[in-house]
Amino acid sequence: MLLIQIRLHTTIMIDGYCKMGELGEASKLLVKMLDNGIAPDVVTYNTLTSGFCKERRVED
Repeated sequence: MLLIQIRLHTTIMIDGYCKMGELGEASKLLVKMLDNGIAPDVVTYNTLTSGFCKERRVED
């Protein structure tokens, strides 16, 4: 249950960074999730992918 809450809160933070155009910070949070053994879900990946697309950084 705790991991689900951590994943949810981290995804919300990633979304906030993406909306501010801070894709580097959003990516760092994803790496921290992985480093801490927290598997991102489809919502996390979609949030990050959407952020990169909105900034026209599809190649990154």
